[in-house]
Amino acid sequence: MSARASRQQGVSLIEALVALAVMAFGMLGIVGVQSTLRFNSDVAKQRSEAVRIAQRFIEDSRSFMLVVETANVVDYSDIGVIEPPAITDYTTNTTYTVTNAVDVSGDTGASDFPRMKTLRVAVSWADRTSANQTVVLNTTVTRIMPELSGTLSLAANVGANGVPNKPPLGRNRAIPVQAVDLGNSSSGFRPPQISTGGSVLVFNNTTGVVTVCLLVDPALAVSLSNIAANSCGNPGQLLSGYVQFAYSATPTAATLEAAGFTGDTALNLDVTIGPTTSPVIAAPPFTCFDDAPPTVAGAAFVRLVAYYCVVTSDNNGRWSGISALVPQGQDGGPAWSLTAYKVCRYTPAADDTVTLANPLHPRQYLDVTTSDLMTKQNFLVIAGTASCPIDGTPTPSTGDFVNSNTLQHQP
Repeated sequence: MSARASRQQGVSLIEALVALAVMAFGMLGIVGVQSTLRFNSDVAKQRSEAVRIAQRFIEDSRSFMLVVETANVVDYSDIGVIEPPAITDYTTNTTYTVTNAVDVSGDTGASDFPRMKTLRVAVSWADRTSANQTVVLNTTVTRIMPELSGTLSLAANVGANGVPNKPPLGRNRAIPVQAVDLGNSSSGFRPPQISTGGSVLVFNNTTGVVTVCLLVDPALAVSLSNIAANSCGNPGQLLSGYVQFAYSATPTAATLEAAGFTGDTALNLDVTIGPTTSPVIAAPPFTCFDDAPPTVAGAAFVRLVAYYCVVTSDNNGRWSGISALVPQGQDGGPAWSLTAYKVCRYTPAADDTVTLANPLHPRQYLDVTTSDLMTKQNFLVIAGTASCPIDGTPTPSTGDFVNSNTLQHQP
């Protein structure tokens, strides 16, 4: 037998052991990668759940109902004071702890009315290795009355005509929000003084003008092609607002803005549009819905009178005039008199010695071309011996968000 034929073939024991050792180290690395991936996936899920919990607590803190501290009502002062509730609705394999802290920002560090609060919410938990993990979210909550938050839905910029790019319900803001969309770029509105089945006003959704003055139809879902004969002729513009009453005591801006102020019982009245005096311009045609509802035995007293006046524009699409209250009798009784009462007009203006722009609600309107600025001409009826309340620029840092300034309008 040759030497080549007698040579042994195969792998020695030492070589096999080395190969197995190398393979073992490789397998350990793969197992380590899998374990790390599982751990990181677990922590990612836990962290996502912690962010959700923190966000929910922040939204709960933002959902305060009142700015002024009130018992049994979630208000602005509760932010950062009320302890977070126990967290139970999660599916991760751990237990969460929520803590919060608040930094206040006001006129001074000790301000009782901070303009904003910086809320810090921390959610902590122990992962599968018993190491502590924490997610921290920070947010700022501004001291603004919740009922004013709707203004945040309006566009910050406006078009060339001054109308917001995002008007309420996608319609011109002169149209009352209670108006029903007719489905053909128009909306119908029945003033509250008109009973069911009475007249309604039909608005153009884009321009806000009244295209039909008095449409007698019990259902608003009508086709405008069937009511063209009832058109106003010239388009009409809406002048509207509320009349408030405070004649049993001397009113001030503070009492008018105080929470819970209800005022005195409404007096029956009419609203009229008279001619301007300087320059002298004849009164435009108008139709007003303004009577206070009649008193009913056992019913609550009416505190406000809402009025809606459709003022017909001239051939140039304008109108000028002076709105005024005309006392009327209630339930067959005598009319109240302007010798015993005064009518104050809400306006930010300091006086009537200069011609005021129409948006400032002047004594007399001149060349009104759009009604979207004429929907909040409000009045206040006070005792004849009282003075019309005077107010200044709102100061949100002290909780004053409204300008309740008035000027004597009548007599």
